[in-house]
Amino acid sequence: MKTLANNGWREEKKDGVITFTLLSPGMTKFEWVDHLERKGKLISPWAYEALLSSDFEPCPKGTVHHISVLNGMFWRHEDRTVAKVCEEGSARLYHEPHPETGCIILDSLDYSKFYKMGIAIFMPMHKPIRLDDGKLCYLSPRVFDKKPSLFAYGNVLTCHPARQLGFAFGYSK
Repeated sequence: MKTLANNGWREEKKDGVITFTLLSPGMTKFEWVDHLERKGKLISPWAYEALLSSDFEPCPKGTVHHISVLNGMFWRHEDRTVAKVCEEGSARLYHEPHPETGCIILDSLDYSKFYKMGIAIFMPMHKPIRLDDGKLCYLSPRVFDKKPSLFAYGNVLTCHPARQLGFAFGYSK
């Protein structure tokens, strides 16, 4: 299954923004869990709960997602807050990507592609997913010990992300 359109990504030369296009495979939330597990991808307990949440609704097959990734290296450590990242995304006219993009990124990229991009953790800046206990979280594909994994993070708006964190936004073509 190809979910990364044209099987590639590109990096804009002017400011280092990584862009790529993703295609939704049309899987249900249960199919996503089964598919990722069969491929040997680690799914954290919170991510598992988020995938099965009523807030997570995958897109129809063939839905196109244009993604731009701002690398955490754009900001000095003390300025690298998600609030400032969101301000930058707004200034660039980016929008919230669909939560499914976290699954598609994880499915599309192996360790070597994460490494070539210089991104260890993707943080799709989607609308938070409400878990059964009321907590809000964001699905986040990442590389953990050279193994691509899907995690879910809460309270992302107060974190100081690592330099190798990529903030993924949607953009209109």
